[in-house]
Amino acid sequence: MRIIGNHMPKVGGLTFRSHLETIYGKRNVFHDYTPCQHPDYVSEPPHGYLLKRLRHTNKTTVIYGHFFMERYFNIPGANFICWVRNPVERVISHYYYWLKGPDPDQPACNQLIKKGLSIVDFARLIPNMFTKRFYPLKVNDFSFVGLFEDYNDSLKLFYDMFAPEKKIVFDVHINRNYARNTSEYKLSGKMKREIEEINSEDMKLYRSGVKRYNFLVDKYRGGF
Repeated sequence: MRIIGNHMPKVGGLTFRSHLETIYGKRNVFHDYTPCQHPDYVSEPPHGYLLKRLRHTNKTTVIYGHFFMERYFNIPGANFICWVRNPVERVISHYYYWLKGPDPDQPACNQLIKKGLSIVDFARLIPNMFTKRFYPLKVNDFSFVGLFEDYNDSLKLFYDMFAPEKKIVFDVHINRNYARNTSEYKLSGKMKREIEEINSEDMKLYRSGVKRYNFLVDKYRGGF
């Protein structure tokens, strides 16, 4: 089995990665965390050892991380998986996460900190991240789509689809942003609409992702 998973920032990715490692074993889950936040980033070909592993072994192989899906979209027989989240909520979470814990290896984070960007300006810096990361795949090309807003049920769906023999154990979310319930997170309706407009393509993708998730729930679990 070949699984290619895109870990979008602030969509529960580290928690999900821990489940992948539990299911398939850490030796079979390969991390590809490319610094692709930069607006000028151009997708690079996969590392040679990963291509060799994907093409020349019968062992289960999972590639998971921050990368553009075009790096792996032509791998034959691959199961592409992803998680989606309301883009406005994802931007808000990403913004405050970096403000509280800057990542100097990320050019976009450095601009946020050095320029003191507002949350709307930050949204303009990294617009439509889902759409850009998933290209050239469409939502319906993904074998599995998890919905952040229904995280535990999405995990159940993944286990039902890919690991029905495994027992799921829910744990505390890794890298949870505990400031999300504070007044900082309360944006005006105008600011939210601005972020929606900036991420108009992601808003369309998100709505398609919710439909895809519900379709998979009905197909594999008959509804909750």
